[in-house]
Amino acid sequence: MRRWRGPATMNRRRSKFTFYRDGFESLPPPDWLVKEIIPKDGLVLLFGQSGSGKTFVALDIGLSVTYGQSWHAHSTTKGGSVVYVAAEYTRSLKNRIAAWRQEHGHEHLINFITTKNPVQLHKDDEVKEFIRELKSTLSDGESISLIIFDTLARCIVGADESSAQEMGLVISNADRIREELNTAVMLVHHTVRDENRFRGSGVFKDGPTTVIGVEAGSGKSLTVTCKKQKDDEEFKPFDLYLTPAFGSCVLRTGGAELMMIRVIYDNGGSCSWSEWTTGSELAGIPKGGSFDRLKRAVEELKWVRKDGDRYTLTLEGTDALAKARYGQEEGAEPPLPAAA
Repeated sequence: MRRWRGPATMNRRRSKFTFYRDGFESLPPPDWLVKEIIPKDGLVLLFGQSGSGKTFVALDIGLSVTYGQSWHAHSTTKGGSVVYVAAEYTRSLKNRIAAWRQEHGHEHLINFITTKNPVQLHKDDEVKEFIRELKSTLSDGESISLIIFDTLARCIVGADESSAQEMGLVISNADRIREELNTAVMLVHHTVRDENRFRGSGVFKDGPTTVIGVEAGSGKSLTVTCKKQKDDEEFKPFDLYLTPAFGSCVLRTGGAELMMIRVIYDNGGSCSWSEWTTGSELAGIPKGGSFDRLKRAVEELKWVRKDGDRYTLTLEGTDALAKARYGQEEGAEPPLPAAA
């Protein structure tokens, strides 16, 4: 005679499927890690040519998230730590992190976990081991907000980038990491040589929730473009400037007019003609027609005034910098000195 075990045993297995009867109307809108840029539970592909500045963009996003500060006027959700898998590790990464901290006024690095060991995302056992070891590294109560794999190529060694089957496994394992650690995941990828499209299978376009392109522009500028935003509107392209600072480079908010007045700000709020043109040239704005056109523009905007033989940042210019860099409204107390 078979023993009756009771109805509870029938429901012990966790359901694999969730069913809705309302056409998904009960699902909440996207919850943002970086507002309008990265969903809180997103799988992101960030790609660009070699030398385009994509690692600077990925690092800039990761460090902004870990401190919970705005990323170029896009607010971030402060939560868990950020993990950066520096699979193409170079010693310059250490300098880039130090420069970013100085640029943003952070004395110490917090909640930012790095490793220079690649994770082979096409190998189930290695992904399982990565998840296990990362969990063991976390402190009690510590969670993860974002994991960045830079670059994807170093994390799929021996796999065929053009194979939909093999790259489908990579996307599946990235999703596994995302789901088991309750985090967003970013894959940093290369483009086809001399073209602004990512290498490999179309799975890289279909699988992620968000696809972001980074394209080098003139001088020190780069353009960030949304190629896909699965659950919301695609954000509009915007420019950033890769500017030499603190022994490395940092990203500052585009456009060129803001870069012009940022040069004056970096000089203490006032500078000579020579200091202005030289600083602007280092920021990627060449002397001559481009500089003259932008000078007229910032003067018309009343961001700069001429005091004798010097050029001074105005309160309007200070407000413009603060709003662009930190997403503040005009008139708010900016984290910049008032103009003289």
